[in-house]
Amino acid sequence: MVSNKKKCPNCPQVMPCATKVCKACGAEQPKKARLMKRLQALDMKKEEWLGNLKKTHNEAAMRDEAIILLEKLHAMGYKPLLLLQKEGNGKKPKITSLTPRCELDPLATQHLSKITAFYELVCAALIKYL
Repeated sequence: MVSNKKKCPNCPQVMPCATKVCKACGAEQPKKARLMKRLQALDMKKEEWLGNLKKTHNEAAMRDEAIILLEKLHAMGYKPLLLLQKEGNGKKPKITSLTPRCELDPLATQHLSKITAFYELVCAALIKYL
């Protein structure tokens, strides 16, 4: 029989396994080992992967995979929104928003344009610090 409870590594609080932050001490719970291994593998091969991606011109395929992932998340009950910024060659950076295939009403479209404008400001601020 598998337990669906775990102990917080910071305090003795017992909580459900899916909890991301301990309610007693506020400590973030450790991430899954599988995710950490995949991130480490990507970090080690990131430069080589990016070089191959640019050489084979498969950037569009990566965007297609992101759209498929948004559709899968939407099917699971999430409301995903992906905002992307691409640096232009001396031009103004281009902001793109990806959403699952759905109709947005005029109010939602208006709010999405405001979110995109705010995201543009955040990206501009990040560029100054990176």
